[in-house]
Amino acid sequence: MIRQALPQAQQRGDRNSFQDVSAKPGNTGIMITARRYSHLKNYTSPWAILVTKQQAGDWKISAEIVETRP
Repeated sequence: MIRQALPQAQQRGDRNSFQDVSAKPGNTGIMITARRYSHLKNYTSPWAILVTKQQAGDWKISAEIVETRP
């Protein structure tokens, strides 16, 4: 779905910028937080992802917490 929607989003100018990015290690992985600014909708909201290391040694985004507006 993302591959299909990406060209349309780019054409509309739908992009985000991130500020105040920080990363904090925890028991289950690394929590990365930031303030996300939507250029298309002109608003700022909190954003976070939890990145965890898998048994094979690779990293995976295990959770994403975002706030969006219509």
